[in-house]
Amino acid sequence: MSRKASKKKTEVITESTVDTYLPQGDESLLATVLQFLKELDFRSDDVHTWTDENDCERFRIRSGVHMDNGDFAVLICGNVRLRTLIVYTISPTGAPRQRRAEVAELVTRANWALLHGNFEMDYRDGEVRFKMSMEFDGTPMNFSLMRYLLWTGWGLVNDYQPALEAVIVGEATPEEAEQQVQSGGSGV
Repeated sequence: MSRKASKKKTEVITESTVDTYLPQGDESLLATVLQFLKELDFRSDDVHTWTDENDCERFRIRSGVHMDNGDFAVLICGNVRLRTLIVYTISPTGAPRQRRAEVAELVTRANWALLHGNFEMDYRDGEVRFKMSMEFDGTPMNFSLMRYLLWTGWGLVNDYQPALEAVIVGEATPEEAEQQVQSGGSGV
C-alpha cells in the first residue's frame, strides 16, 4: 500500500527562518535536531515539514558531510507522533547493475557484526546507504543521542567506502573487502 503525504501543511525551513523553530525550552524532536545541527555548523540544504494523511507531523532534513573517504549525503527523517528519528548516510558510490550481487554480499557481510544500524542497497538504482534509527518514546531527544545517531553512521560509511569501491571495480571480493575493514585496514 502506498502512502502519500497530504497537502495540509508543507513548509520549507530556510537559514533565515530556522531560529523560529528553536524557541527557548522547546524539547520537540525537530527543534532539538535543528539546534544540534546549528551548533555543529552543519549546513542543511533543505528542511521540509509536513502533516501526513494520519495528521502526523513529519520532517526531512537533507545535507551532506565531508569525510576522509568521500563526500556523503545525509538524510534525517523524523516522525513526531511516533517519536522516531532515522538518519541515512548515503555513499557517493552507487553499485552498477553488473556488480550489485557482489555489493549486496558485502552489505550482508558488513551487517552481520553490527549491533546498531544497518547497510542497505537499493537494487533499483544501486544506492548504498547506512541507516540508524531510534525511538524516543518516553526518552527526550538530547545532543548525546543525536551525536550517536549521526556519527555512528558517518564513521561506518566512511570506513566501508574503500571496501565498497574495491568490490565495485573488482579489486577485491566481498569477503576480502570485509576482512580488510574488520582488520582495521584503511583501504583494500
